[in-house]
Amino acid sequence: MFESLVANHTLKETLAVMINSQRLSHALLLQGEAGTGKRTLAKLIAQAVLCQGEGPRPCGKCSACYKVLKGIHPDVITVGEEAVRPASFHIDAIRQLRQQVFVAPNEGCKKIYILLNAQNMTLQAQNALLKILEEPPQHAMFILICENRSALLETILSRCTAFTLQPVEESVCAEYLRKRKPGLEDSAYLSAAWESGGNIGRALQILESEEGGKSWDNARELLETICGGNEFALLSALGRYEKQKDLFAQLLPCLRHLVKEVVVQKYERNLPAGDAAVSSTALGQTVKTVSTRLSALQSMKILAIIDTALLQFKQNVNFNLILASFCAQLRQMM
Repeated sequence: MFESLVANHTLKETLAVMINSQRLSHALLLQGEAGTGKRTLAKLIAQAVLCQGEGPRPCGKCSACYKVLKGIHPDVITVGEEAVRPASFHIDAIRQLRQQVFVAPNEGCKKIYILLNAQNMTLQAQNALLKILEEPPQHAMFILICENRSALLETILSRCTAFTLQPVEESVCAEYLRKRKPGLEDSAYLSAAWESGGNIGRALQILESEEGGKSWDNARELLETICGGNEFALLSALGRYEKQKDLFAQLLPCLRHLVKEVVVQKYERNLPAGDAAVSSTALGQTVKTVSTRLSALQSMKILAIIDTALLQFKQNVNFNLILASFCAQLRQMM
């Protein structure tokens, strides 16, 4: 039923039962980090609800399924596409939604609203949405997509059925990449799967983008600098980001994944079988080397420092303060 969504088998089975028994909630919340397939799943759910075919839904062959797939179904409305920063999902978008929601569907049995970047809704926007979720028209359905549900009001969460999408196993991710991007070396698929932590969307970006590769190289170099214990070298390495906010924002998730792998190495000295291609890469070698230089406690402290910086980015804290704090906390460890 949901073949185009990789892994997440329990989630897909639960949804299939709910859809086929017509017990699907009028409000769903799909949460998970960027690249785990939330938009793909939202589209599949919309197809299943509006499907006009026989048997398991979505059939993927009827007119409704085709229109949802191509993004041209008049009863599937996407809201919040541009709300990519905290508090950028304003009440005006919800007010416009409220004006439309009581209008009957054009073609299907439901009118489905997909709310992207729900974690960026202002408090006013959430309260306005809550009024619709409390007393929705029978033909309305809402699919909220967010990276972190903690940004949403408890009253919103209590009216939604929540599903969490997880990154897949790295071997599964590598196999998917091999099908999507044939013709590359096996080590490229394994490396991208490892670097992304099984996040398929991020792995595809790594394969397709030179910038993605540069971010990983920069993260590797910075981690080696941190282990070097030279404060001047650390200041020089971080100084290059003083006017490169976007570059630093791309660096942090890569750095976090490397440090997380270092922590794993501290507790699992040997790489699992089948990861030889990954361990032979520059990133894999860096993890192995750094794991011999840092203690488990130091690694966990670095993870905490990175997580603080990532949270500050989400909270829209001044970038110069983020960078200065990040640098100061790392210096204290040297």
